[in-house]
Amino acid sequence: MKAVLSLIILLGGGILLAGDYKSDCGRQTFSGQEFGYCIWNDSESQSRDVLYVFHGAGGDEFAWQYFSGTLDGIWNAEKFNKPSVVAVSFGPKWALIPQNKSSKSGILDIFIQKIMPWAENEKLGFTVNKRQALGLSMGAFNTSQLILNYPQLFNKAVLACPFLMDISPYATSDEIAAYLRRTHALMTPGHLRDILGYLKQIYVNTVEWRLGNPFNLIRKANSSTFPKVFVSCGSTDELGVFTGAQDFTRLGLKRGLDMSFHPVEGGHCSADQVGIARFLMN
Repeated sequence: MKAVLSLIILLGGGILLAGDYKSDCGRQTFSGQEFGYCIWNDSESQSRDVLYVFHGAGGDEFAWQYFSGTLDGIWNAEKFNKPSVVAVSFGPKWALIPQNKSSKSGILDIFIQKIMPWAENEKLGFTVNKRQALGLSMGAFNTSQLILNYPQLFNKAVLACPFLMDISPYATSDEIAAYLRRTHALMTPGHLRDILGYLKQIYVNTVEWRLGNPFNLIRKANSSTFPKVFVSCGSTDELGVFTGAQDFTRLGLKRGLDMSFHPVEGGHCSADQVGIARFLMN
């Protein structure tokens, strides 16, 4: 059986970081948006690659600590030149999307124009060779937005238990019921409406949703610029995102994208930890 990484998406202090990574954490503000950040470096690594990590709902900028032990352990055992790791957080729940009509949008623009140059040029202080991205749950949705809007900037991406739900936030009651049947999600229609309610805050009408829907964006992706993508999800994910992850990968493969789907046993938020480590290594 494949090893499974149950990525714990909650706030929790006192978690020790395994391996030789040393952290630099703090707060910064760009364009009126304050965020927390943590940057990890291994002094023995000669790598000039950067791994951007995006946490799930309820998480924070310390996200790398939640699952670094296994990845870092495999990398150490393989004597891998480990990448620097950069994680940012705008709060427990946020969306990395371009500016639209929502007041909660535009963080993607700040990330690309301000945060990445600051992290790489000022905090890391070297010219980056390759960029990679790793997101879990909500963070995997954010990672999908990153690579769908700026595919040429990244070499690889990991979508772990991605919050990818192929349903409109403006879905009718019948559409919600059909979604729950199709995905075998273990939640009530009311719970799903609560989730869709957040999407309504960042996509304020159906036009904005169509423009930002990852399932629409991937149908237009260009294989010549798109990064390699590793998608992994638990087969009994109670949010029903297993179906979304599978469908998203299939759409990418139809576009000729270099994507792979790695199902594992487990609920939300399970993913193939060994596969992720080796994917980012090779």
